[in-house]
Amino acid sequence: WRYAMQGSGTVTVPEETGALRIPSQSTIYSLPLCQGTRSSFAEADTELLECMKCAQLPLVTGSGDNTVIIAETAPGANYCGSRLTVGADGSYTFTPVETVTATLPLATPWRMVLTAPLATVASSAIAECLADPTTVNDLSWIKPGRAASAFAGEDHTASYLDMATIRSYIDWASRQGWEYFTLDKSWRQNGISLNDVVSYAKSKNVGVFVWLSRHTLTDNESSMRVALQQYKTAGAKGIKVEFWEDNSQASASLRNTLLKIAAEKQLMVILSNSVNTAGLNRTWPNLMTTESGLANNSYCFSPDLVSARHNINSAIMRAPFGPNDYHPVDFAEAEGKLLQSVTHAHQLALAVGFRSGVQHIADAPDNLRYSMAKEILKSLPAAWDESRCTSAIPGEYFSIVRRNGSERYIAALTAEARTAEFPLTFLAGGETVNAYIYRDGTCPTDIAFEY
Repeated sequence: WRYAMQGSGTVTVPEETGALRIPSQSTIYSLPLCQGTRSSFAEADTELLECMKCAQLPLVTGSGDNTVIIAETAPGANYCGSRLTVGADGSYTFTPVETVTATLPLATPWRMVLTAPLATVASSAIAECLADPTTVNDLSWIKPGRAASAFAGEDHTASYLDMATIRSYIDWASRQGWEYFTLDKSWRQNGISLNDVVSYAKSKNVGVFVWLSRHTLTDNESSMRVALQQYKTAGAKGIKVEFWEDNSQASASLRNTLLKIAAEKQLMVILSNSVNTAGLNRTWPNLMTTESGLANNSYCFSPDLVSARHNINSAIMRAPFGPNDYHPVDFAEAEGKLLQSVTHAHQLALAVGFRSGVQHIADAPDNLRYSMAKEILKSLPAAWDESRCTSAIPGEYFSIVRRNGSERYIAALTAEARTAEFPLTFLAGGETVNAYIYRDGTCPTDIAFEY
């Protein structure tokens, strides 16, 4: 449901009063309020409900045999985000993070309660479908793809801002047949020429996404056109815009102006370090992906940050809310030092387990050059025609089947060793297929291959 007010003039919305209760509620998962957008889904039992006063969205819980997700989706241009206020009786109320003052007509984001078996929830696209359909007529310039990222591959160190390093990542993307390279933060301050990067990438048939801070943008269409034209003129295919932790009404308005003018300029967009944007990619299909949550390459800050449990929970609980810029396939630090707590096969499976219109392959070229994963990463799709979660238990395992054309990809993530079974009911009667299997080998760094 959502609230919509017609008419003209100005309206002030200090609160919402509609409440809901989940019967027989079990374990809950939510993002800690104190950790912002880059955090893990934290688990708590029902005893915590007695002292909870508010919770971040989305909140995931159980009721009987079903999973329940409470969330908001299709955030508009003139309303802020919300949290959940927890009543003394255990009820939940959507509470705007600030008082909203807006011009009529006004509609809130959709308030969504999705309940179904967990595998169905993890396969759902309802959150995206509630958003308004796009009014952008020409979509031919919007092209999903794989991307090399020197920022991720060089482990967020200053070496990613060296022009020789940038060229090496573009060369790697070209050899792998990947569509894009992302020029990340602080490039301008370190004397990197965008024109030089785009020119070199173009010679290698690689497109460029370029980073900028949302704090350099003004919520005015004329000013936004001037700001984005420089990237269009330079030949960039898209922009990566960071720092959307603010869930305010002003931030929502700025985001909408950005997506609108970027579509006008035919620039694709990545939103980084962002609050929920579920459904905006339906209204603005140039929104390729959003980094919302603790991404895979964050392990370089602390090896314990990104565990198998975190990857599984992120795949399950983030899946219903659209493309996720998770930066899969990060085997080691740039110089080869192993810090990851998961196996290399687990890392490879993340590239199928997480959907992203621009799929940043996070590792350095030297860590991939002689890897068993090299060949499959050449052909791995960045867009899917169909996705279906086949089994999932939070913190334990997650399995999904995705289809691109006539080819199907199956990913299985697990925290502990297990044998996963996949029903082949999606195959037509009498259909014969060849299976290429990449799985855990004899040690964490070994990817065993079967055909």
